[in-house]
Amino acid sequence: FNQFYTSNDQIGTARPEQGLGLASFLLGFGSFTYEKVEPLSAFQHYMGSYFQDDWKVSSRLTLNLGIRWETETGTGEAHDRLTYFDPNADTGTGYRGALAFVGGKNPRSIRKTNWRNFGPRLGFAYRVTNKTAIRGGYGIFYLPIGLETAIVTTPFNYNVNADVFNADYSPKTTLSNPFPGGIVRPSTTNRIDDGSFRIGNNANLVLRDQPNSYVQQWNVSVGQQIGRTSSIDATYFGSRGVRLPTNSLELNQIDPKNLELHRWNGQRLMMLGRFDEAFASYKRALEIDPNSSPVHFIYGSCLIASGQLDKGVEYLENAVKADPSFVWTHSQLSFGYRFKNNYAGAAEERAKSQELLGESENAKLTRESFAKGGRDGYLREMIRQGVNPDGVTGGMRTASAYALLGEYEKALAVLEHGAKKGEFWLFQIKYDPAYEPLRGNPRFQALVKQFDPPQ
Repeated sequence: FNQFYTSNDQIGTARPEQGLGLASFLLGFGSFTYEKVEPLSAFQHYMGSYFQDDWKVSSRLTLNLGIRWETETGTGEAHDRLTYFDPNADTGTGYRGALAFVGGKNPRSIRKTNWRNFGPRLGFAYRVTNKTAIRGGYGIFYLPIGLETAIVTTPFNYNVNADVFNADYSPKTTLSNPFPGGIVRPSTTNRIDDGSFRIGNNANLVLRDQPNSYVQQWNVSVGQQIGRTSSIDATYFGSRGVRLPTNSLELNQIDPKNLELHRWNGQRLMMLGRFDEAFASYKRALEIDPNSSPVHFIYGSCLIASGQLDKGVEYLENAVKADPSFVWTHSQLSFGYRFKNNYAGAAEERAKSQELLGESENAKLTRESFAKGGRDGYLREMIRQGVNPDGVTGGMRTASAYALLGEYEKALAVLEHGAKKGEFWLFQIKYDPAYEPLRGNPRFQALVKQFDPPQ
């Protein structure tokens, strides 16, 4: 419930003298969402057996010998509402690999059962003297499947957003009846068995054919009796994990020799808002070439987009010093300075990037605009330079300049124009502080939602 629903102009620029969130609430005017979360009835089956015996080899040496066998079936679901990744599935696109649903013609569990999980148990105790003993042991222990990540992507959960405005932008629904037409389950929430589910999109998945995780443990101790009632022990413990589970593993691993793929993969992850993974990809790229200006430029951009403004600006400043000839580092540093309200620095870096692009006249006008008009003069010049060949003022800098000048309707018009053309830069509006006054505007919220891809 916000002020727009009781404003004179519900889609225009927010005005403090119009609209009241409390009034919208009392009238029942607001944004309504129905969320459906499908409960799952998952199950697993466990089986295990063991044999163990002690063998007294001599009066000094005793051996503990044993073996354990255990296995777990993969996770299943009572109504087959789980998926696993089949790398050999035919998708009809010329490429193999698809998410497959359990049940039907497929197995009912998301993991293949491993029947050869044997864990030996070995131990010994050796009496060196009547007051000294050495003991040791070794064993293999398998991890329960329940400790491994088992979150899979399925289509059964969904949200339905109410259509809250009429054609004339007057409120259409109310709190007492937010869904007058009923809640219709989207067709995309049905089971898909043709191999097309989530093609072209990210997904959490489980590989069906994989071995179990296990831990090897061993120890050796020496005990010495001291006097009649005391003893001292020195013990060494060791362990080694094998194929231990991890919460996140990118299956589409890039050849570490391929710098460009690491860089573009990092940019893709940044646009998805998956910043930790993007940072990891950039770091791998920098390990290959620590002096790569394109990687430094995008790494700094990612820091700024993730909210680490000071660190991002500092990183870009160092990148500019390392390679003053790379145009896009200057351009992105201009944004960073603008985010920090350093408009002198923003204008200078913008002018440097224009000079490197051969736009000396625009560079001159950029510097003059700030020298004569300060912040507002610089922003007006950015708008003037942002006129597209089709006569429409557009672009990332133009939209943010309008927003910073308080001309929110023009800013929204530029953003919506970019959305129609599918401009990739629109993902950044979610992080740009220039749009803070528009966060509650339904039109702006729709743009953020449109360019905020699923994780």
